[in-house]
Amino acid sequence: MRNFKGKIEEDVLFQKKILRQDMMRLHKTEEEYLTVSNGRFYRNSYLDGKRISKYISAEEKRLLGYLLRRGLYKKRIKVIQNNLRYEEQLLKHYQPYNQNSILEKMSSAYKIGFASIEFLEDEVINSAQEIYQKYSFFSEETFPGHKTVRGDKRRSKSEVIISNLLDEYKVKYQYEEPLYWNEDISYNMQTIAYQNKLPQKILPDFTIKKADGSDIYWEHLGLLSDADYRKKWSDKQLFYFLQGINQGDRLIVTCDDAEGRFDSSIAASIIEQLAREQGDVLF
Repeated sequence: MRNFKGKIEEDVLFQKKILRQDMMRLHKTEEEYLTVSNGRFYRNSYLDGKRISKYISAEEKRLLGYLLRRGLYKKRIKVIQNNLRYEEQLLKHYQPYNQNSILEKMSSAYKIGFASIEFLEDEVINSAQEIYQKYSFFSEETFPGHKTVRGDKRRSKSEVIISNLLDEYKVKYQYEEPLYWNEDISYNMQTIAYQNKLPQKILPDFTIKKADGSDIYWEHLGLLSDADYRKKWSDKQLFYFLQGINQGDRLIVTCDDAEGRFDSSIAASIIEQLAREQGDVLF
């Protein structure tokens, strides 16, 4: 079964992180807000119970940006606090519905009966699971079943090659470890991300942590002939760029050729260089 509860717990932790950041930002600023009248923006605050409203000129873009961000943080705090109330209640009352969990709530007759025969999970559950995996809210497609020497599943044969080589060279790595959006980047970068409807997180193919604590990300492209795949990669590439992660620095990009083949010697040379130039790679 899908680990739905685990995903909600992950989302709760992420939202709490954003909540702490936003509350720290607001703590450092004055209590003021933005209004607009006849196309003109005004900065508003209160002094001795009276509202003070000052016009923001076209030259005061930094001030306008500050008030916009402040309003966004304040509204997001309320939204996240509301989300957390509902999600924490859901986690409190949520019950897993896989076969073993349900059997735990049934009488001994059913437990003994199921233990005495070979019984597969209900076909309705399996069918629903297939649909859920295909259209997952969390954008994690079903793995096709390619496996590394260690038995770990990968989405493509090329990723299997890279994984096996990383293991062979004893380079520690994480596969598809979530990389979350950094809210501390500039307002302009955040605006670009919003306009392009970028997600709050991506799943890099491989994340390698250097001895100095910095991360290197490795993306392998395999379906560039597919328009939808190219669009997803374009969005992912923009996500990296806005985070200050660029190819040739902290981002490695490899790809299959036009016939879908991948030269493993390319991956081997990259991994050798990582081991030689960047020292021990640790987790």
